Amino acid sequence: MPQTSYQSLLLDIYKEKHFDSLLLLHSQHKSQEYHLQPFLELSLPKVIMSENQNFTYCDFYNSEILVIFFFTYNLDLELLQTGAETIDFMRQKRVLMLAENVEDEPKFLQELLLLCESYKMTNAFVVISDGQHEDEQKYFLLKPYAAYHWVYVCKNSSQYFNQSWRNYNNKTLRTFIDQSSAGNLVYVDAQGNLQLNGFIAQLVLLFAELHNASLSMLHPLQVGDKTHFQFINQMVMDNLLDVPMSLTPIPITMTRNGTDFYDINQIMILVPLAQRFTVPEIFGVLVNEYFFACILLTSLMLSMVHGLIDYLGYDLRHFLDLLINSKVLPGILGLSFSSRTNPRISLKIVYILVGFAGLYLSTLFAATNNTLFTSPPSHQEIRTFQDLRQSPIKLLYARQDVGHFRFNLELIEDSLELSDNLSYIQQQRINFNPSYGYGATSTTFDIVWRQQKFWSRPTFHAPKDMVLFDLLPWGYLLQYNSPYKDDLNSLIHRVHAAGLVEAWRNSLFSDLLKLKQVSIKDRNPPQGPSVFTVVDLFWIWMIGIIGLSCSTLVMFLEYFMGCRQRRSINSKAEILRKTKLNENK
Repeated sequence: MPQTSYQSLLLDIYKEKHFDSLLLLHSQHKSQEYHLQPFLELSLPKVIMSENQNFTYCDFYNSEILVIFFFTYNLDLELLQTGAETIDFMRQKRVLMLAENVEDEPKFLQELLLLCESYKMTNAFVVISDGQHEDEQKYFLLKPYAAYHWVYVCKNSSQYFNQSWRNYNNKTLRTFIDQSSAGNLVYVDAQGNLQLNGFIAQLVLLFAELHNASLSMLHPLQVGDKTHFQFINQMVMDNLLDVPMSLTPIPITMTRNGTDFYDINQIMILVPLAQRFTVPEIFGVLVNEYFFACILLTSLMLSMVHGLIDYLGYDLRHFLDLLINSKVLPGILGLSFSSRTNPRISLKIVYILVGFAGLYLSTLFAATNNTLFTSPPSHQEIRTFQDLRQSPIKLLYARQDVGHFRFNLELIEDSLELSDNLSYIQQQRINFNPSYGYGATSTTFDIVWRQQKFWSRPTFHAPKDMVLFDLLPWGYLLQYNSPYKDDLNSLIHRVHAAGLVEAWRNSLFSDLLKLKQVSIKDRNPPQGPSVFTVVDLFWIWMIGIIGLSCSTLVMFLEYFMGCRQRRSINSKAEILRKTKLNENK
């Protein structure tokens, strides 16, 4: 093929769509050096390579390139492999293949077709000539869908690398949906048909519709089949899936095999908001050990003083009054008590102290009681990892997530409760079980927060100081050198620009409500006045039972002590009587 034809061909390709640089691959034969001259004369940047000189082009350059292969007589397998490895992760770029003096044209095209399919090249154009006569050159355009094949192109065609290869011609793409994600929903409609919703699945459905492809599930779809995304990722890496309906955190996987970022999440901890004290808990605060200690210590001190005055001033020896005095204890509790008719001054001072102590304690108790019942306090709020470690709340987490994200376990290891059952974890979270805390992405928290917006008081929150990953981008993991990556990337940016993602999120939440998988019914309705129940008066019953038990025990002790005392008196009287009888005799 004359050199002028090369220059004319490149000019036409450049006019069709410009390129910034050339990647030239040729065999190390002197006969091919002559054909490089028209390309060397171009002012564009060029990379010239031969066999066994490969490198990864996208590691060093980020530009629109045209890849050119030179073949003579036969297909150079080493050269094609070198070129394929060089354009790793960009094999959908334009590839121009120039073949001269091909010995067996059908065999050459067939072998080249199989290799293009193996290397996942989709945008190739072949020129076959005898190297002398321009009129006898042949043009072939690669059509990768639905099956790889060559299409003969007229020499006077106005297009070389047309975009028709982006029409998949009803090619079947294998997929599978991640039902463990809050961004997907699988359900059965009123007609008994399986339906998909969610911003993750909807993008793949739209992708197939735009590019004229059909989707096929790798395994029969079942509602509620919770397959963790790491297992779906493994299916992709095993070349079992073409486009998964599953997002994966891009920084943790092979970034170049993933699409552009589709969602940016936080990995956070959902913890229950502090609940208000119940009536039994309020009584527990009122009648606690501090309250009893104040009563007992004050009563004991004043009883000892009162007993000492009785002993020294009135010669009364009631030693039990040193511990519990029937005149002091009622006064300490704010009750009335009887006093002596003409008490000494020291005893009057004791009565005054008893009155002031009773007034202070009863007033303090009444004020605290009124405050606690009219404005019940809340338990300590969990806002930091330290608060979580000090609380009885356990963090219910999927074992797969802990291993996949490599969390800093020092922050949460004391509160972790791991489970392999994703369905159980999601059910507890959907039911807002406050016995646990939960791990969640921003997508999961969005659904939780949408529900709680309709409640008078939220149940769960995500503290800002309990974020495990602040910014975690997610995308679709694809096969090595997937031909669908560029089209998916383009669609991702288009749906974000059009606001479709937010619309799909709203549609997902609407379907969840219709299916009654979530509810906006207020779980914390405002509580008006209510009658005390038996449970509310738990501590009152306990005080009554303990008091009756103690009084019964004291009654039996007094009874046995009284019996013993009477027997002692009777025995002494009997001895005295017998002694008198003996004296009389």
